[in-house]
Amino acid sequence: MTNNNVLKVVHEYRAFFPDINAELATLENELKKDASATSRENAFGHVTASGLVIKDNTVLLIFHNKLQKFIQPGGHIEGEATLWSASQREVEEETGMRVQLHPWHSEHNFIPLNIDIHTIPFNAKKQEAEHFHYDFTYAFTVLDETIMLQEEEVSDLKWLPLTTQFDDRLLRDASQKIVDLGIS
Repeated sequence: MTNNNVLKVVHEYRAFFPDINAELATLENELKKDASATSRENAFGHVTASGLVIKDNTVLLIFHNKLQKFIQPGGHIEGEATLWSASQREVEEETGMRVQLHPWHSEHNFIPLNIDIHTIPFNAKKQEAEHFHYDFTYAFTVLDETIMLQEEEVSDLKWLPLTTQFDDRLLRDASQKIVDLGIS
């Protein structure tokens, strides 16, 4: 996946959600100036993908062992052709569930439901400096709910109502969009 592919998705996202904050200008600038913005090796920040699995007006969260909190499944890009396929791979790897991209995305040129920029703290074990994740979030529905957690990264999961007042900005923004757009 190239920076130009990601930049195209950002532009389409901004066209669909014109009221999105100026924070995305930071991402656009990084994509234009640094060819490695899609690579995990970029120490300043890099593109990631995550998925919100929706079922019966609830959303699936996993307990992320490193971050020590419940968040949506997600992770790094690993050579996928699309951001949504990276998101799907991460959801399936971390939960063991089989999922499919919500039809809303194919009806809207495969734009993400949300783009979030957040800081990942220093990791002493991996000797990774604090850096940014430019996270592209997609919605999924369940094909097979068989759970097999990726235990080195995930130790629990739970389903919460979409109307939960999440402390996490990404979860709050994305779940509100799901409700507002009638995606659930």
